[in-house]
Amino acid sequence: MKCSMVIAIYNLLQIPTNSGSNLENAYPEILTLKDDSRRNSSFREESSPQTCTKNIYEEPPLITSNFEESYYMKEEDDTPKTFQCSSSGNPAPTFQWTHDGRVFHNSLQISSNRNTGQLIITKPLIYDFGTYQCSATNKYGTAVSAAFKIKRAVISSFSDTVERPVQNAYQYRSMSIQCRGKRRCQPGTECSVEWKLGDGTSNTIRETKRIAIDKDGTLHFLYVDIEDGSTAATPYACGINNELMRAFYKGGNVIMTILRVINPSHIKPQLLFSQDVKGLLGRDAELQCIFSGYPLPDIEWYLPGINQPIQPSSKYQFTDPSVRRNLRITHLDLTDEGTYMCKGFNIGGYVEASIYVNVTSKPIFQEGETLKSQVIPDGQNAVFRCKMESLPDENTPSEPIWRINRKELSDEQYDSNFSHKYQLSADKEILTIKNVKYPEDSSSISCETGNIIFDRNGEDSYAKSYAYAFLRVMACPYGFILTNGSDCEPCTENWYGNDCLCFCECNNRQRCDNVLGCVDTSSRVTTTQSTIPSKLM
Repeated sequence: MKCSMVIAIYNLLQIPTNSGSNLENAYPEILTLKDDSRRNSSFREESSPQTCTKNIYEEPPLITSNFEESYYMKEEDDTPKTFQCSSSGNPAPTFQWTHDGRVFHNSLQISSNRNTGQLIITKPLIYDFGTYQCSATNKYGTAVSAAFKIKRAVISSFSDTVERPVQNAYQYRSMSIQCRGKRRCQPGTECSVEWKLGDGTSNTIRETKRIAIDKDGTLHFLYVDIEDGSTAATPYACGINNELMRAFYKGGNVIMTILRVINPSHIKPQLLFSQDVKGLLGRDAELQCIFSGYPLPDIEWYLPGINQPIQPSSKYQFTDPSVRRNLRITHLDLTDEGTYMCKGFNIGGYVEASIYVNVTSKPIFQEGETLKSQVIPDGQNAVFRCKMESLPDENTPSEPIWRINRKELSDEQYDSNFSHKYQLSADKEILTIKNVKYPEDSSSISCETGNIIFDRNGEDSYAKSYAYAFLRVMACPYGFILTNGSDCEPCTENWYGNDCLCFCECNNRQRCDNVLGCVDTSSRVTTTQSTIPSKLM
């Protein structure tokens, strides 16, 4: 039966979804009908809570995995590393992985599973490192994940292994010994400087109240004592340890002869090390202040802008509370950015140092914004917004790159007027797909943007952000179902909602509306009449 389409119904119930909670928001009848703002006042008091099964809706894939930008493995590492590509979607999607942009065949080193989305890398050879990316496909489209790199862990021997003496090492005065000749070690998070005393690598120098190692690997004696001397038979030497590779390289020997001091005087604190810090939003940052002096100075830390000492808490943690050289700030947010003060003091006086904490981030969505999936009837326009921003005082994000079913939207496919199916706003943050058609326009959507993460110490880097959504085009409005391949008919008795897949469980004072579910029998809402979509007329 062919009747006119009731436009008001699917305009009223056209509800976008957040890509992070795709089913619940794209299909509001899954949960309690609680979004009163989308219904007229007569519905608010009369509709009854209804639920329906989540997995009955068909939809394009939506990637749910989050990958880091890079991972490290050592060459021929026999410990398998597994990467899980996950995606929603119905029918269940199949998965495919690419290496440097090319589909690969399973080998002894690399294997992937089309059904589970798992990628397993074992004993990688030099040509197995590179860029990996997964895609998820069903009959409605293809979603693609963010690409990530598998990098080779490395450690190089020292460039300087010449033995050297330390001059003017006086008892009760400070002495700092640099770790010279360090070379490449990756990943940095797995690499650390260690100092040894004597031949071999077993006798590691531990940090104490009087001995510290800074972030650059310099060994500091906050004041020297006679026992700190070394000889050719028992020299100091620094080395680099790569925990991932289980490898250690040792540098040149250092001989330190101590000059004894009789009747030492008090020595005012001096700053030996401090360094500004860059920390990622939501991660931790570690600050370090090293002061010399005799007697050993105490250390206090102060919050930015106020003369308030920092006390240990879940937010502020000291690596060694008895020393307080290293302060860890957990779960960084914007309020943590600023200049922190550290103060070293003893009976001889005090000295202060400042450390600037720069909280930075890759682009993030503006407040209240996210890339939202769309479930809309045939003939409507679908609008996707990728409005991301950088943190204050940082470069604005690059223009978004849009992809539909993994293919980048080219200049030839869109413009800023209405002559093409795809329309982008001038800043490319809003994508409109006009007059969507069932079923061919159902697809997976993604956007990508990036910015430069600044570092006061000169280690700037470019970081990318990705967001995912899907477009599902319905043949019929909510409360109708396609029959005979051409007609949209109201749901049959006791069924309602999208594709008539929800069942009413009404009490004796209610009836089942084909759009809203259970409503009071006294409700003025009338079950909508049959209709057909314009493309089928």
